[in-house]
Amino acid sequence: MEPQSLNVRNGFRVLKQTYLLPQELSNLDAQAKRTATICNLFINHQLAVSDIARVLDESHGRVIDVLIQQGVVEERRSVSRNPKATPSRPGFSSRFKTRSTT
Repeated sequence: MEPQSLNVRNGFRVLKQTYLLPQELSNLDAQAKRTATICNLFINHQLAVSDIARVLDESHGRVIDVLIQQGVVEERRSVSRNPKATPSRPGFSSRFKTRSTT
């Protein structure tokens, strides 16, 4: 049996071969429509990430985040970043506070 070749595009391993648009696309909120459009353009229309970002006026990173969250491409980072879960560094912000002169 011949091993299945990996489908790699834009440096990401593609996990889905087709993307089915939701039936009631007109009933979705704007964010869900944008997500569906990004996935549709990447999978079904074979557009590059940079082309999708340009056409939809989105950031390159936002397009990639959507594709990862929807399971279209595989996460490449060994530890996924979650900006909400990033611990704050108290020592860093204290350097910028003004010191009292007493």
